[in-house]
Amino acid sequence: MDYFKDYVAKLKAKAEAEKEKAAIALQKQGLAQNNAGQNNVGGFKPSGSTPVGSSFYFYNDQTVAYGKNEFTRIWGDRENRDNWRWSNRRGATQGIENALAENDLAEDNEFFDAGYYIAQIPSEKKTIDSIAKERNFAYFQLGLIYKEKFKEYELSKTKFISLLDNEPEDRLILPSKYNLFKIYEILGLTTEMERVKNEITTNYPRDPLCPNIKSS
Repeated sequence: MDYFKDYVAKLKAKAEAEKEKAAIALQKQGLAQNNAGQNNVGGFKPSGSTPVGSSFYFYNDQTVAYGKNEFTRIWGDRENRDNWRWSNRRGATQGIENALAENDLAEDNEFFDAGYYIAQIPSEKKTIDSIAKERNFAYFQLGLIYKEKFKEYELSKTKFISLLDNEPEDRLILPSKYNLFKIYEILGLTTEMERVKNEITTNYPRDPLCPNIKSS
């Protein structure tokens, strides 16, 4: 539950950021349209000594009002203080919730419910065993790829060790140990190499791989 609550919180933060980004884009669009309208009528002359035709954001009362309304709609009525975005008060978060609801990202959305993800975790032993087999075979394949194709022996070693620590099928044990033996040999890890060599020759004395290991 703690894991998925944290995951959902990250989803919400991302959704809020996307909503804020969209609001800023909309605000810029409104500013551009407003400026275009001013240019069409020969320029806008704000009060005081502001230059005619200025496009500076705060010289335009309509654009400023638009920005204030958009801010309140998205973020709520926030106090002017540090870390205003992370206020925990209900009034401050109401604007966010409303914005999320408009994009179908409200609290009742199943993707914002930790229980939605927990319900998908398999509980039947048969299913769990099947997933474990797939994981172990993936580790085996990764170990081979890192060793044979990329020559990333440390990564390969990690995958084979993880595989052997997760009670793999018998068909994967010997080839995994043999590949570990060769990796230890390449890396010059003599103690580990001898340990794996003894395990193979003791437990698989009749296997065709043994003569190759004994002669190493």
